[in-house]
Amino acid sequence: MIKSAPKPQIILDYKMAFGEPPPDNILDILIGMDRKSVLYELSALNYRLKPKDEFYEANGIEFQKAQLQKLTRFPNLYRKYAKIAEGYTSSETDYPLLFHRALCAYGIEKILNNSDLADIPEYSMAVSYTHLTLPTIYSV
Repeated sequence: MIKSAPKPQIILDYKMAFGEPPPDNILDILIGMDRKSVLYELSALNYRLKPKDEFYEANGIEFQKAQLQKLTRFPNLYRKYAKIAEGYTSSETDYPLLFHRALCAYGIEKILNNSDLADIPEYSMAVSYTHLTLPTIYSV
């Protein structure tokens, strides 16, 4: 089956999500998180976006929601970010991308070229979500 050319979609960026520009060093929001764990998460997301046996990137609205739910892990955190994305959603076919392979590659590159993130033994990604230092301008 031949698919048509991809349609343009907005990628939800930091300022759109949080209402303020990102910090000068975007990786500052990850301080305290294990470098390897963050790289694993980004690599796994990148693969889920386009597995080796698929020709096209998965970016449907249900897929985007499923990835958000997987990565936020807590219902209140999921609802918080889903609500932000819904503010930019016009329909089931006109919605912002939360996750994109180019963003994964950018994140991986930034982390590999940054020495501020430490390798933390016995680190738990599940616990870390409760300690993220993202802006709190959107209440849960």
